[in-house]
Amino acid sequence: MIGTGTQADPYIVDNWADFVTAAGTSGAYVRFADSTVIDLDVDHSEGFSSNITIRCTEIDGNGGEIRGLFLINNAYLAFQSYITVKSLTISAMRRDGGSGQAFWFSEGGTFSGCIITGSFGGEAMIYNGGYTTFNCCSMNVQLQANTALVESYWYDDRCLRFFNSKIKITGTPYINNRNRQVALENTLLLGELPTDIFNKSYASVVDCNVPDNTALTCDSGAVFINADKFGSGVTAGSRFIRLTDEQVHSADYLYSVGFPVAGV
Repeated sequence: MIGTGTQADPYIVDNWADFVTAAGTSGAYVRFADSTVIDLDVDHSEGFSSNITIRCTEIDGNGGEIRGLFLINNAYLAFQSYITVKSLTISAMRRDGGSGQAFWFSEGGTFSGCIITGSFGGEAMIYNGGYTTFNCCSMNVQLQANTALVESYWYDDRCLRFFNSKIKITGTPYINNRNRQVALENTLLLGELPTDIFNKSYASVVDCNVPDNTALTCDSGAVFINADKFGSGVTAGSRFIRLTDEQVHSADYLYSVGFPVAGV
């Protein structure tokens, strides 16, 4: 590992041991070396049973990847202070059952230009301590039985927020977001519905299967939603603009009504 960990001279990492050391350093700036892929399926296929503590200020993935991170025995990624993460792919991540969350943010953070894929069990995939935001990100995740997308009691600007992103949820997510924990802006939400209450949401599309008897509400803004995927007895507040399946999958139509993402 080279560098001093300052913003002008970040730690440069290309392996897991150096990454954990650098990311665990309070206030440090960390950058992945060019073309770095840390494949944990190779050296750590048995998984990690202890929390991975992250105290740095910024992680610049530089287009790099962490592949196959496996958390066991209720371990989680513990972000101990506000953090910025950019241009990083976390692929084929896995956390099976148990309690707790996979991503634990004590003070929130911002992920920009990141990709996250994997299968997550526990109480939730994400614990949001406030002000956690995903901007220009892609997320394709399986939520195991009784696992929510987010666990938090924050609302307004402190809720979990997705901007300019594409989120696909599979599995059987547990809908526990009773406290306006999720907000969408210019975001496409696909697959299975992870929440029934949305915070301030604008120019976003929800193309999810909506379980029977769900009561959808949105605090402010407007959300385009695929009404053809409503189960029996579903109700949706006035801020949900009902579209047909054909309209939801027509990029031309969505563009005409103000949704900025082409190719749905």
